[in-house]
Amino acid sequence: MAGSREDIELCRFKLRAADVTISLLIGIGLTWIVWSSARANLVTDGVDYYSILQKLVSPQAPPLVSNLHFVEQRSPGYPLTAAIAYSAIAVSVKPFVQTQRIHWPDVGDGRKGPPDGPDAMQLPPAPLRVANVPFKSFFVPATGAWIEWTLLLALISTSYTMFVLGIVFIHKAARRCGSPIGGTSLALILVVTSPIFIHNIVGTPTYATLAAFGYSALFSYLYYRCWTDDGRWNGALAGLCSGLLVLTRIETVLLAMVAFGAIVLGPKRQLAWQFAAGFGVAMAGLLMYNSHQFGTPFHLGVLKGDINRIAFDPTFILANLIHPRSGIVFWSPLIVIGLVSLCLRRERWAVALAIGSALLLSLYLVKPTAMYLDAGRGELSEIGGIPMRSYRTVADSLPDIRHDINRYVTVLAPMAVFGWSHLLQAIGRRRRLRMVAARP
Repeated sequence: MAGSREDIELCRFKLRAADVTISLLIGIGLTWIVWSSARANLVTDGVDYYSILQKLVSPQAPPLVSNLHFVEQRSPGYPLTAAIAYSAIAVSVKPFVQTQRIHWPDVGDGRKGPPDGPDAMQLPPAPLRVANVPFKSFFVPATGAWIEWTLLLALISTSYTMFVLGIVFIHKAARRCGSPIGGTSLALILVVTSPIFIHNIVGTPTYATLAAFGYSALFSYLYYRCWTDDGRWNGALAGLCSGLLVLTRIETVLLAMVAFGAIVLGPKRQLAWQFAAGFGVAMAGLLMYNSHQFGTPFHLGVLKGDINRIAFDPTFILANLIHPRSGIVFWSPLIVIGLVSLCLRRERWAVALAIGSALLLSLYLVKPTAMYLDAGRGELSEIGGIPMRSYRTVADSLPDIRHDINRYVTVLAPMAVFGWSHLLQAIGRRRRLRMVAARP
């Protein structure tokens, strides 16, 4: 038996060494890629998030584009978080540096280009690396506005900070629930095996994807702690992070509702008021945002959906799930395996996260875009006066479906790590049993 214990300890040491090595290699690789190649151009969603932040911190400045139809439909959690980063930059950096003003050739409104061009909604019009953002502001001739480096850097730094925080708290969660492999390497492996996740890190850091990932990791870790220890503020902090996640991705309210319901109906019901109070603080932020942006705290623009419609389309569902060109089974395989494994856990907190994740994924599967539903009509799609890409066939929509669904499921990656932890523990137990059985 002593020998078997030594073998087990040796195996654990090797796993820890592998975890550290993998984490360092992937972390260094991602850092180098971001520094050398990440692009800071404002593209589609990024234009809206920049405009929200601009109106929050500099309401008198002219908007970047003439038509901001989708701004009221964006969840404000990401730019609200970025406002904190902006304040820090404006106070501690901006007064001590000189801003370089750069004029690009007049290419017109970034929202008025041909709908099929890759740079049709890109500002500035030429590629801009993240490393070149500090201390440079770019002129937009069509509207007379400036892309201010302070705002752009606030958005980008918020995204990367939330990504790193997400990795840190996934590691903490995996370590607490007894994963044989550290959560850092698990999370990073999930990231690098999802091409769309990498694209969001490198190509579109001004989207809300990384902020949602970070808040999801914070929420899942704190929610796990609600069930496993008696920390005084676990319930309130879990509720707060749940609310901030909803502010960043409004559809994650499904996850929050299931999580709260599990607390109310389970043995931890005394934490329900804490969870509700924390969630309420985040919702108070939404009311203040609505009052500032739209003049009324009860503005419901975030519930509007000009682009996505609710429709049950089997072809769309299969394209999101199992089509080789777009489905999450092929493009986010480890996230899928982790979510399936999460469903095998029997703990109440895991069941709640599994049900919430399943409901959220189901919602994504019945929200095709208006452009998808109009595919094959041969007409130019236009929503709110903004040209949209028109699909000649459903097959033409697969690249956009791939980008959307695999971007959306990144918010479920922290839950998938819980599933992987369970799976690896089961594999480890079988391995130990075989080692013991092999002893004479």
